[in-house]
Amino acid sequence: MMKKRKKGPLSPSAAASSAAPSANQQHRLFDLPQDVQRVVFFPLLGRDGLVLLRRTCPLGTHRVSEDYIKSQINRLLVAKNIRNIISYRVRPRVRMRPMAFLLRLLYIIDNSGEWAGWEPIIRVAKHQGRRGVKLPIELGSADVEGFIPDPNGEERLGGARLVIRLLHTLPADHPFRNGFDEANPVCRFSADDYASVRDAVLHVVRRGGPFVAFQLAIQSDDATRLNRLRQLATQPPPIWGCRTISTFHRPAAGGSSDRTIVLHGDQPDHQFEAHIFIDSVPECAMTWLQTTELPEDAQEGAAAPPETVRVVREVMGDDAQVVFGNKLAIAVD
Repeated sequence: MMKKRKKGPLSPSAAASSAAPSANQQHRLFDLPQDVQRVVFFPLLGRDGLVLLRRTCPLGTHRVSEDYIKSQINRLLVAKNIRNIISYRVRPRVRMRPMAFLLRLLYIIDNSGEWAGWEPIIRVAKHQGRRGVKLPIELGSADVEGFIPDPNGEERLGGARLVIRLLHTLPADHPFRNGFDEANPVCRFSADDYASVRDAVLHVVRRGGPFVAFQLAIQSDDATRLNRLRQLATQPPPIWGCRTISTFHRPAAGGSSDRTIVLHGDQPDHQFEAHIFIDSVPECAMTWLQTTELPEDAQEGAAAPPETVRVVREVMGDDAQVVFGNKLAIAVD
């Protein structure tokens, strides 16, 4: 005598879509107390499950309402500690229906990993003159409608291809292999490997501002400076107490190590942005300092902006002289 096969438990989305009732029927899950529905069951469904549930019957549309989706978005903003980073406003069908916008925004916030580390980078972008950048960033339908998850891990940054690199794709001697973090993985952007997506974004947004100082170090002429620059380009953060750092590796350039270190401009009370960039290749290393502080005298050959010089000396300490020599030897009040 054959035994009947036992059916396994349905997934939340399958439970929402199975045995769809007719228009005058009610899905059995709605027999549960509403608090249990909203607090326990609905959060398990995810975006796709909630969409299916809204289609089961009129009561599903009523229970999974705009107000409920807003409450889940607000819950995530608090849980991820990003209320000061992003906000949103529902506009009456500017580009998308309000519910479609809210459901997609819920998916993006819930599935976009760690947000807290973006706040300093957004401040850097603001100082660099990125149009409309302010905190919190208000997301609208135009920001979310183009978001389509890619099963191959491919995204776009500034129009260029960005691909998440998993641990098994990194060679055994790759500089980012030992510190690999699944929650903040390595990515490839413009043929270079970045320590994380945040590192790639910071590298893009920090470009701008006049050059204050430049230094080149070659082994035969300046071994002490060259060795220190190579250390600064590869040692784990923080560096001089700075944590807003972008690090990338260029396999095609003989394994060069490049790094941006934001010295100023990533905190709420900063009035300008200043950073150094280090490019370390096998033959030599070079570094330069950029700032968005406006010089007191706009004429060619004017002295470096005084507040930037003060910040560099204060943050870098003795390394300011090691890295730049006398390039920053100006009087400041």
